[in-house]
Amino acid sequence: KLAGRYKDAMMFYKRALAFSPTYADAHYNIAVAYAERKKVPRAITHYELAARFQPSHTEAQNNLGVLYKELGNFERAIACYKSALAANPRHHQTHNNIAVVYTLIGELHLARHHLQIAVDLDPAYVEALNNIGVLVRDEGDIVSAIASYEMCLRVDPRADMAAQNRLHALNYVDGIAPNTVFEEHRNWGADFLARVESEMHAAAAHAVPEVAEILRGWARTCDSEPRGAAGRPLRLGYISADFFTHSVSYFAEVMLARQSTENVLPYVYSNIAKPDQKTERLKSYPSVKDRWREITSLTAVAVAKLIVADKIDVLVELSGHTAGNRLDVMALRPAPVQVTWIGYPNTTGLSTIDYRVTDGVVDPPESTQLFTEKLWRLPDVFLCYTPADDAPESVAPSPSLSNGGIVTFGSFNILAKMQSGVVKLWARVLKACPNSRLLLKAKPFATPMAHERIHKLFESEGVSKDRLDLVPLIPATRSHLEAYNNVDIALDPFPYAGTTTTCEALYMGVPVVTLLAAPENGFHAHSVGATLLKSIGHGELVASSESEYLEIATSLWRDPGRLDSLRRSIRADMLNSPLCDGARFVKNAEAMFLGMWKEKGGVVADFKRPRSAGVLPQAATGSTKAGGGCDGGGARNVGGSERAPVVRATKSPPLKKEKPSKEGEKAMA
Repeated sequence: KLAGRYKDAMMFYKRALAFSPTYADAHYNIAVAYAERKKVPRAITHYELAARFQPSHTEAQNNLGVLYKELGNFERAIACYKSALAANPRHHQTHNNIAVVYTLIGELHLARHHLQIAVDLDPAYVEALNNIGVLVRDEGDIVSAIASYEMCLRVDPRADMAAQNRLHALNYVDGIAPNTVFEEHRNWGADFLARVESEMHAAAAHAVPEVAEILRGWARTCDSEPRGAAGRPLRLGYISADFFTHSVSYFAEVMLARQSTENVLPYVYSNIAKPDQKTERLKSYPSVKDRWREITSLTAVAVAKLIVADKIDVLVELSGHTAGNRLDVMALRPAPVQVTWIGYPNTTGLSTIDYRVTDGVVDPPESTQLFTEKLWRLPDVFLCYTPADDAPESVAPSPSLSNGGIVTFGSFNILAKMQSGVVKLWARVLKACPNSRLLLKAKPFATPMAHERIHKLFESEGVSKDRLDLVPLIPATRSHLEAYNNVDIALDPFPYAGTTTTCEALYMGVPVVTLLAAPENGFHAHSVGATLLKSIGHGELVASSESEYLEIATSLWRDPGRLDSLRRSIRADMLNSPLCDGARFVKNAEAMFLGMWKEKGGVVADFKRPRSAGVLPQAATGSTKAGGGCDGGGARNVGGSERAPVVRATKSPPLKKEKPSKEGEKAMA
């Protein structure tokens, strides 16, 4: 099996069972083989048999837990992990794995307990060190999270997930210079590309034909055949791990649903770990249903070969440094034009990516933020929001109308966005608005420790904990959105503003107060709320200073009539704005991709300006600045709008004794 002779291995395993049907190790090895080939039900059957015939089979119970976790059955996963630990309390991988599930469901105190045991048992266990970073990041302690990722990298400098988690975490740090963050991303990109090239040359030296072909060069330059309506359609590839109920999908859906196959022929390269009903809906759109490629189990070289075979002209990655990304594929440059969009609020750092999609509000021309890609500013706004199909049909009245005039401020953003500057300003808002309350919803509030931390932060700013309502994860999208019925005014954090969170609040009729970054301190993540609000005609909710933020919030608090009017109008304003105008947005986006092709030396036939937009998109010149941006992170909390950690499991290897074991279950922030 280790030599890749899968069929021969299975024949021998099954022959062993013919002699001894209760041979647990043979069942286990068959299960491992099935799991590696994504035949999950068969793998579960044989892991269950291995555990039945040998109840102390730690590896079988551990791997069962991994599979059940991947299926979303967290209760069964925890039970399997507990059985594994009952058989072997020192199995550090299982301690790590059960901690990941506890992190996912918000039981952070239990997660911390098991991660600490895992590190005590194996101080060089990088997966556990990385996951400690994810855990404290979820709690909101971004400084400690970065320290954990850096400790992980000291143990293993090639720990890619920790390196990318660290880059992502830098976006949350209050007061850090944007160009310091840029330098960290650029350095990562240079190191990563150098390593990829070194590994490719090493593989080519061993006569690996696919690698030799890459080194000789794909078709990386634009050819002279015209693209567009009067030529052949531009072949456009979208590569992402987020084509499911996830923050990115609410902004990517419009491109899959409305793409014109006259001008553009879209392909999807899906790296989804766990598809859901939304995945099936996205796959069913006529524009992509025959060109949907599953790449989850494929190597970077295999994916690059597939993209080249599909003759993709423009390849768009939608994940950045978040979970499940395929920046390894982008590093190989399988397409002549490569783009990053939507999924990450900063530069990728890769020189193989040509463009970053943005707009003139979130990244104004005078912004000083740098990035390795060239900015391409869309007209109107760089995102188009598609509401959840099971969202509430109507907007509820402001809650203050029915609870004695008490106004409730709220934020459903992850706690990592609530750094000290945010807490100080929100405390000022509460103190300036007597009897008002603050409702916070986040996954860690399932545990008392998270409550205590937030209470202390606000009490240190003179706000009693009695004025705070702390709500944990709500496990259904509709119920999550209905929670906005308890919020009068949403407060946007900084320097990492909300994106999906802001759109959801607006869709539910809740006005959002946001803070625009000063151009000289330009930071894309800081100003996403500003471009969203201005795009729907509510620039009056955008502050340019903390004092103006305070004034906007308090003026809304003082005026229940205005609050009620906004409540009744914001959803319609949003749906009738460029933020939700799918047809207009897709025309602009198609013109953008054709423009990129042309700028890179390709030929465009019938390159017409979009009818609904007055100007063609303009590409930035000179130093590339700012870009991208969804809420950042990994698998979406169902019923939440921020990215939660996406995990890969510590699966024990086949026995007899095919060591070393596979890597541990990792959480990517």
